[in-house]
Amino acid sequence: MNINPKSKIKIVHLGGLGEIGRNMMLVGYEEDYLIIDCGISFPPADLLGVDLGIPDMSFIKKISHQIKGILITHGHEDHIGGLPFLLEHTNAPIFSSKFTHGLISVKLKEFGSIAKTTLKIIEPFEKISISKFSIQFFNVCHSIPDAMGITIDTPLGMIVHTGDFKIDHTPTDGKLIDFQSLSSLFSKGVLALCSDSTYAELKGFTPSESQVTNTLYEEISSAKGRVIISTFASQIYRIQQIIDACKRTDKKVAVVGRKMSTNIKMALKLGYLNDSKNCITDINSLLKLPDQKCVMITTGSQGEPTSVMTQIANETHPRIIVKNGDKFIFSSSPIPGNEPQVVKNIDKLFKQGADVIYNKISKVHVRGHASQEELKLMISLAKPQYFIPVHGEHRHLVAHSKIAQEMGIPNQNTFVIKNGDVLEITPHSAEVTDEVPAENLYFDGKAIRNVKSHLISDRKELSRHGIIYISINSLNINSSNPSVTLSSYGLFDEFTDYEISENTGNFVQTLLANSSSKDIDLDTIKRKLVTEVKSFVSKVTGKKPVVIVEIHH
Repeated sequence: MNINPKSKIKIVHLGGLGEIGRNMMLVGYEEDYLIIDCGISFPPADLLGVDLGIPDMSFIKKISHQIKGILITHGHEDHIGGLPFLLEHTNAPIFSSKFTHGLISVKLKEFGSIAKTTLKIIEPFEKISISKFSIQFFNVCHSIPDAMGITIDTPLGMIVHTGDFKIDHTPTDGKLIDFQSLSSLFSKGVLALCSDSTYAELKGFTPSESQVTNTLYEEISSAKGRVIISTFASQIYRIQQIIDACKRTDKKVAVVGRKMSTNIKMALKLGYLNDSKNCITDINSLLKLPDQKCVMITTGSQGEPTSVMTQIANETHPRIIVKNGDKFIFSSSPIPGNEPQVVKNIDKLFKQGADVIYNKISKVHVRGHASQEELKLMISLAKPQYFIPVHGEHRHLVAHSKIAQEMGIPNQNTFVIKNGDVLEITPHSAEVTDEVPAENLYFDGKAIRNVKSHLISDRKELSRHGIIYISINSLNINSSNPSVTLSSYGLFDEFTDYEISENTGNFVQTLLANSSSKDIDLDTIKRKLVTEVKSFVSKVTGKKPVVIVEIHH
């Protein structure tokens, strides 16, 4: 094949680099692009009121007619959660495995986006052609069924994306990575390897998912009361382990949480879950059974504010109230940033008399990502010319790049890049040549906002310092005693701070009385009140509240 010496491959990430979540990568050749994954992230605790993080679609809008296909590695939210937002800008077909297809269908129906695209199921090592790209998916082990890596053959060479993976020799579904087929696929040469970096700092191997099976059985069988287990709504392997434990212990299990219920129904329908002894029942029937016969699976493993587990911990759930003898199991590890809320929930459950089991004290969860020895094996198998660590915070990417260099990949061929960087690979070289918009965007109610939005900073100010609202009536040259109403939120306690509040009101009256009555300039008075009241309250309370003044003239 004659290759134009000016041909180039472009690799661009709109999310997933320097962070956990929002995974989204583009591979371009000449004028055409493929997208790999489009996920969401959990917002950090200091972004008050926002629901989730999404990739910046500015570049997608610009090249929308050039996008030829969307390839999905697996069905976790950090890889498919952003699809409804992506489909506002492209109707390119979506390719995925069977189980991932099921999860995507549920997601798109929920958002009313299912008619905007075509969903296609791909089998491992099935060859598909899209534009000038030749594509094959390959199965990997992860904490969800049907996880895949992807190879994209271009006229310049093969790009490999591992997806989220680990090497598990005893997976619960029995599906091992097909190293023989993978080795054959890689034998023609790998131009660039993009590999999962989430646990690149950890030495050794990641434990097998099968280790959790015995632990969950022991915890469920030894429970003298109810067992309430939280995990991810898409963690079908874990849910199967719980069902199997209930089958062995003659217990019933109910699913609490709409999203988890929907996923389980889909998994049962597609054959990814097996409940041969009808252990699954509804919550109403379960609560009528003796406590020692009851197991519940809930959402909330990450401390999400509206989740079932958080409601139980806060004693606000309408059906489930903690009893002595209850055993709660957190069958997951907190995503970085979520640890404080998860720990709070665990503490609250202990205070209510529950027994709480979590990963630090029992093997009720194992990681779904490769550790260093598995990462080395993938690099050794692929033998790439260029290496790009993906999926992880910056320190994870750096750690993974060092592993690649130890494996013989030259430093100049290893690229620790950031979201928005355009990495161009030509027949002779690779370098970052440009940058596209890749802002941190967040879904806030029904609006999409930039992390730099003044609304986010306003909320932070309100949460730290509170607000004072001053309403002034009858302010004119004939009124020597205008009516002033002062209200505050998040600043004064109505019982203990009554005197401070009253003094602030008197201070406002004094300021108004000292203002010139000639040619009253309302804007000047407002600015003076805001500055002086904030200064007065700061001296008394140490807080600098937001001050809003409304003058009825």
